[in-house]
Amino acid sequence: MIYAMLNSFVCLLWAFVMIGIVMFIFSMIFGIAVASFFQTLDLSDSIQVERAIKINEHFGSSHETMISLFAAFTGGENWMLYGALLRMLDEGELFFMTKWFATFQDDEKRINQEVRKIFQDADQ
Repeated sequence: MIYAMLNSFVCLLWAFVMIGIVMFIFSMIFGIAVASFFQTLDLSDSIQVERAIKINEHFGSSHETMISLFAAFTGGENWMLYGALLRMLDEGELFFMTKWFATFQDDEKRINQEVRKIFQDADQ
């Protein structure tokens, strides 16, 4: 019985590690999007400055972003609060991830074609 509980505890720890890794990755994604928003911020526009203050409260640093994500997935805060904040960002700030994944896939395809050509040349 105790042996089974200890084995389960090890699996539970690895589950927490995976949750932490996923939170870290998404905090970096959101952090890059927020940083891009701050770079394009027009300080003379009071509406944008107000948005930036609200966004900075929950996504101002990677630590705050991870805390916000932790609160969202454990039920401490509502997802809609954070979704509304992220919708304040320009569409292009979150679009970069799609572009990044597409570029990554293109690079992988090119590398695979080069490796395939090397092996075909070696076979001849």
